[in-house]
Amino acid sequence: LFGPRGIAIDLDGNLLVADTGNKRILRFSPDGQSLGQIGGGGVIAGRFEEPTDVKVDPTDGTVVVADAWNGRIQRFSPSLEYAGEFAVPGWAGRDVFQKPYLTVARDGTIYATDPATALVMVFARDGTVKAAFGGPGTDASHLGLPNGIAADLVAGQVIVADGGNNRVMVFPEILE
Repeated sequence: LFGPRGIAIDLDGNLLVADTGNKRILRFSPDGQSLGQIGGGGVIAGRFEEPTDVKVDPTDGTVVVADAWNGRIQRFSPSLEYAGEFAVPGWAGRDVFQKPYLTVARDGTIYATDPATALVMVFARDGTVKAAFGGPGTDASHLGLPNGIAADLVAGQVIVADGGNNRVMVFPEILE
């Protein structure tokens, strides 16, 4: 591993690791055995330039990867076959410190942080932008530097680590 960032557990209990520095996603069994990898450096489909996070769609097991420096989110089948991608406005920069992260809500909606604009962007599975929230500020409806993000699949909430304001914020899901 070289600079790993995001992690996830797939629907079979396997660990997925965004091995950011090596530009790949690794899969390990619950007992630690390597089950393969996807990616490698590049701009073509299935390759990554800065995979900062990986999550699993709880509805169908699709693996979702934040490919930050290529400015996109890529999707893979549960068996890690390439299944599509969509552009993320604002991820075009190559910031070394402000990395985007993502999560997938219980209905498959994808939430992605954009630390440069202090926004959380909300996407349908097909990449259609549904909404965005946050923006620079310190009050309860704004964010300073959204970094980590998680979906509470039971309560139907999205939790955002706001590093710029030294707090954790809880928002309701935006449903399809």
